[in-house]
Amino acid sequence: MKKPVDIDALVAEACPPRPNPQLAFTMPVRVDSETNGREHWTVRSRRKRKQKEAVVAAWPTTVDERYGIVVRRKVSPPCVVRLIRIGSRRLDDDNLREAFKAIRDEIADELNIDDGDERIKWEYAQVPVGHRVYQVRVEVY
Repeated sequence: MKKPVDIDALVAEACPPRPNPQLAFTMPVRVDSETNGREHWTVRSRRKRKQKEAVVAAWPTTVDERYGIVVRRKVSPPCVVRLIRIGSRRLDDDNLREAFKAIRDEIADELNIDDGDERIKWEYAQVPVGHRVYQVRVEVY
């Protein structure tokens, strides 16, 4: 019987976290290269919509003590956003950046800023785990 793989340990070893992140969360979403894909536009559109919905659902919240309501955690630019792809195999650099486009757009929307703004620096990394495990780790510093 095979020993289970500790995904968090593999990610921490490949991409050591920096101290004091403003925000960090993991979402169960598959990110694949679309550069050479031959698929119908509705399939691609549906996948991008699900990726954006995953960001919205996973974004951390806090409770406002004054009003007792749940509010989304705020991040103030300038900041560094690191996107880590966890998947079965490795993508090359240009496909990795392109695969994160929908997630990058939604994170920029959450930050109320354009994703091309110079106050945000985007970093991309990946951890191939060799199993059918697909996640995305988002860290904002």
